Amino acid sequence: MFKFCPQCGTKLVAVQIDGQQRMQCPQCHYVNWSNETISVGGVVIKDNKMLLVQRAQQPGRGLWTNPGGYAEQREELRDAIEREIKEETGLTTKATKMVLIADSPGPHEHNVFINYRLDYLDGDFQLQQKEI
Repeated sequence: MFKFCPQCGTKLVAVQIDGQQRMQCPQCHYVNWSNETISVGGVVIKDNKMLLVQRAQQPGRGLWTNPGGYAEQREELRDAIEREIKEETGLTTKATKMVLIADSPGPHEHNVFINYRLDYLDGDFQLQQKEI
């Protein structure tokens, strides 16, 4: 969440707008309307086995899940999950079908989850050291 105005740099203050507390700039009147994040996940199946990765960070450190991560601001969602799979596993994949849309609203951000089914194209699984 912004603490300072991204337009003029003035410290934001909490105000009530339409029954919701929002952060607003007292100088230029910029309003931070929301704070959404978009996460992408992938279901990769090869030889009747589904690819899972063990989480290295919180939340869920040590638990097993499908690989994924955050979509970049100007990135197509299919490109985002293909990139995340490559970064985390070294595998080249192709997103073919959206299989899940879910969300998790919270006090500081609203996370939207979008999972895809991906076709395995190439590569051998390799633990990516920067993802540990």
